[in-house]
Amino acid sequence: MTKDVLVTVKGLETGYDTDASMEIVCNGAYYFRNGKHYVKYEEIMEDGMSRISNTLKISASQDTPKVEVKKKGAIETTLIFEEGRNHIACYETEYGSFMLGFHASRIFLKYFENEINIHIDYAIEMNYEHLSDNQIDISIVSKI
Repeated sequence: MTKDVLVTVKGLETGYDTDASMEIVCNGAYYFRNGKHYVKYEEIMEDGMSRISNTLKISASQDTPKVEVKKKGAIETTLIFEEGRNHIACYETEYGSFMLGFHASRIFLKYFENEINIHIDYAIEMNYEHLSDNQIDISIVSKI
């Protein structure tokens, strides 16, 4: 994998009365350290001005897949996805902070020489009430 990568993030949220999808494609930086894959990329919010710096930390083990997403900027949080485990995160936005619970039911990681693919199925809770079921697909591809 090269240092310069292209990151594609596709998300799907299914809630009580709405379905929403999103997709971003951006340049990123990749490195491997201490048995973990790291990817950094910057996301521009819908207003065109606010930015979020994202750092992915991906476990290299297929047996116990784990993905951490650290966000800084317009949104500040650290999300941890581990299959079959619950994690709580403080989600800070310009509108205020709130606590969310995340439960990853499935995580698929596929590693290739010049590509990493991630698929996560997860649910979000707020105040112990189910908010939505979600899917996220992340593709990290070397720029050659």
